[in-house]
Amino acid sequence: MKKNFNHSGSIGDVLYSLTFVVELLEKIRIPIKECSFHLQINQPADFAPQNHPWGKILLTKGAAEYILPILKKVGFHEVGISDHLPHGAMNLSDFRKLRINTSAGDIRSWYYDLVSLHLPQDFSRKIIKVPRMWVPGVKEKVIVCLTNRYRNCFLNLKVLEPFKDSLLFLGFDDEYESFCKEFFELGRVATNDALNTALIFNSAKGVISNQSGNFTIAEQMKCPRILLTPEFHLLNGKIYMGPVNNMPQGGFFETVRTQQKLVYAVENLLRK
Repeated sequence: MKKNFNHSGSIGDVLYSLTFVVELLEKIRIPIKECSFHLQINQPADFAPQNHPWGKILLTKGAAEYILPILKKVGFHEVGISDHLPHGAMNLSDFRKLRINTSAGDIRSWYYDLVSLHLPQDFSRKIIKVPRMWVPGVKEKVIVCLTNRYRNCFLNLKVLEPFKDSLLFLGFDDEYESFCKEFFELGRVATNDALNTALIFNSAKGVISNQSGNFTIAEQMKCPRILLTPEFHLLNGKIYMGPVNNMPQGGFFETVRTQQKLVYAVENLLRK
């Protein structure tokens, strides 16, 4: 028996849905290697798009191509990209029709109301598993990912400057330039896709990130990670609360709201 899945959401939504998918397949006793996962691109976003990297689109073709290799690594028989909903596929994006408050609660929990089965909801479980391969120049470093969306506007990352020789930035050009201009200059590591990003994370001491697609990779891997929580973030010159829907579980992690705790957490990472 084969089961097909479809998702048209952002990178984070797609990767967080994998916890539900894995648990569902275990419950109904269907091997993941007999299933497919399709990414539906170019669907309109229903959130404020001003500082989202894809603008008014939830998932672009480029973003879908970025995460395809990691879906293959998880073990699906077939993964693909289309601009339509494949016939017979379970549409994971239907959680948006359930009137869930998507600014609160763990993102992974949103999918469980799509079925009437009782599932464990074990969010401490490692879903993305990659080998420990030493990526050149990354060992003993901490990877910094800071997107322009959901940045805590009261958290001054200049406190990390004393650690800059132990830090490497991973992200888009505009994100890197923005970080260097606002805080301090630091080295950079490049990535081609989400699987390569996972290998980089697994080679490093750990990851510092705000809520983003790349933090989702770290969270689903359970590598050492520090989440810069966006209790307050800046959008078009105005301060907004939340969202608080990214809740690390399992492995070594810290959620950080203050400079003092951030310094303490980084010191702990570097000692590991």
